[in-house]
Amino acid sequence: MGNNGIAIRAEKLGKEYKIQTYRDKTVFRHILSFMGQGPARKPLWALRGIDLEIKRGECVGLIGPNGAGKSTLLQVLGGFLTPSEGAVERHGGITPFLGLGAGAYADLPVLDNLRLIGSLLGLTSREMSEKIDEVVKFAEIEGYLYARLSELSAGYQGRVIFSAALHSPMDILLIDEVFAAGDSAFQNKCMQAMDSLRQKGTTIIIASHGLNFVKSYCSRVVYLEKGVIQKDGEPEAVIKEYLDRYGLSQEG
Repeated sequence: MGNNGIAIRAEKLGKEYKIQTYRDKTVFRHILSFMGQGPARKPLWALRGIDLEIKRGECVGLIGPNGAGKSTLLQVLGGFLTPSEGAVERHGGITPFLGLGAGAYADLPVLDNLRLIGSLLGLTSREMSEKIDEVVKFAEIEGYLYARLSELSAGYQGRVIFSAALHSPMDILLIDEVFAAGDSAFQNKCMQAMDSLRQKGTTIIIASHGLNFVKSYCSRVVYLEKGVIQKDGEPEAVIKEYLDRYGLSQEG
């Protein structure tokens, strides 16, 4: 597979899980299952047959109902989950924001969490030390550096983690539900920072239920349903197909 300006390419990508379809009621059955001698589990394909090319500098939105495979696709594209079939080719460093708790430890102070997240995202200790003031100022957490992360509200925890992610070296930014990080004012601040990254050529892939945001922010949208791509293209047309399928109207 060649590069040709491609940031990520997936070919015939699939991710399978094995799930139990009934409740074990006896200790004996639990023991058999633990020994690998229990009943066969039902295969569940979270993704199947995904062919996808994302060019450098594109901003792509992933939409679909709960269970569509959006988060799984992000994790497989980023290399955080191993595909069951198919292959993924990546060109450039990847920075993930795949949830509020990603890479963080609740019992550590905020400052230690920033350093830890920075190291996980590819920053050396010296580089992170040089960026700490900038990250702290962006997140507006100057008074919370020595508080345990668990002592902060969920919104402020999101500020800590997302700010560290935005200030790490990146070619490709993966985001799972951007609206999880902070209040409206901070979200707007993040949007401005992401706009700056986009203008610099960063590839951005966002899984979101915020259809108005996806329509206005993304240059391309991929609609997933039960782990399969239903439509891939211009945002307005793809979002309309998704809404029409469920008899919904565009959010105000």
